[in-house]
Amino acid sequence: MSLRRAPFVGARVTVVFLARRVGGTIEELADGGRRLVVTTDDGERIRFALSPATGSFLEEGRAVGGARLTFGD
Repeated sequence: MSLRRAPFVGARVTVVFLARRVGGTIEELADGGRRLVVTTDDGERIRFALSPATGSFLEEGRAVGGARLTFGD
């Protein structure tokens, strides 16, 4: 298992939708880094929360088909 750094404001991320990937930047952190807001390169603001089940950041409010984040790729 690879380790990744804790998210920080200004970090570049990739937002993964079902059929596309878009670059983005972390704009806000909350709840000890377990919730964050990303602004995509397209200007869309998306809220993410860390899933305790998967350890991934998933789009808040979307149970199925929501976006997820990847770091460093």
